[in-house]
Amino acid sequence: MKHRSRYDIIAEIIRSLNYRGELGISKLALEVNLPIDRAKRIVNHLVKAKLVECYEKHRSYKATFKGLEWLLTYNRLVKELQPVAPVELRVKSNLGRI
Repeated sequence: MKHRSRYDIIAEIIRSLNYRGELGISKLALEVNLPIDRAKRIVNHLVKAKLVECYEKHRSYKATFKGLEWLLTYNRLVKELQPVAPVELRVKSNLGRI
C-alpha cells in the first residue's frame, strides 16, 4: 500500500463526507482506512479549520462548502504536478561503424 501524505488523507476524508453525506467517526475512519484515534484527531483539526462541520446531536460530520473548495484546489494541484511520461531520446551515433 502506498504511503499517504496528510493532505491525501484530508482529501479522502472530505471526499468521503461529500460522497456519503453525514458520517459518524467510526464509519468515516473505516471508509478512509484509518484508526479511529487518528481519524478523530484529523477531523477535529478539519472542524477547527471549518472544512468539516460537526453535528453534536447526531455525532456526525459533513463536508462544508469551504472543504469542497479545498478539495477542488487539491485535485487541481495533484493533476498539475503529476509527472509527465518520460520522453525517450534517441541519439544517432556513428561510433558503431568505425
